[in-house]
Amino acid sequence: MHQIMATKTTSRPRSLSNRLARAAVMIMLFVCLGSCEPKHTDFSEFRHIPSGGWAISSPLHFTPHYADSLHSYSMDIAVRHDNEYPYANVGLTVDFFGADTLIERKRINLPIADAAGNWLGSGFGALYQVSATLSTGISAGEVTKVVVWQGLDTDTLSHITEVGIILH
Repeated sequence: MHQIMATKTTSRPRSLSNRLARAAVMIMLFVCLGSCEPKHTDFSEFRHIPSGGWAISSPLHFTPHYADSLHSYSMDIAVRHDNEYPYANVGLTVDFFGADTLIERKRINLPIADAAGNWLGSGFGALYQVSATLSTGISAGEVTKVVVWQGLDTDTLSHITEVGIILH
């Protein structure tokens, strides 16, 4: 006859301090992961700049689309450039229109590089993007058209690859 031996397993209840410590770690993990989430974009539109450059007489036209009529929006301008961009900044003139009427004109000096010549913004290799907030608290449909002009003292601005607007 075979004898079967039973083994008794004992499990100790976890102490309250261990459970609280685990809960604290889990909460910190969720907070960290939540803070790493990129900001939500409701709309973005980019215009490609020809390889010959962006002429001072060639404005870029954008038509924002609003997903939620009850939401208040922020609008950013984004500029993408390559490694050969010759300046530390880009000057922009931005016109905001509502119902075919000029609402506001802003002149923006957008830094592209720091004093040491290092590119700002994000990107790697040959392409970079830098952005800045143009306006906050925009009601849906308030701005129906955005027109962007390059504003440096040059007829044609080279090595800018794209310009866009972002609503969030």
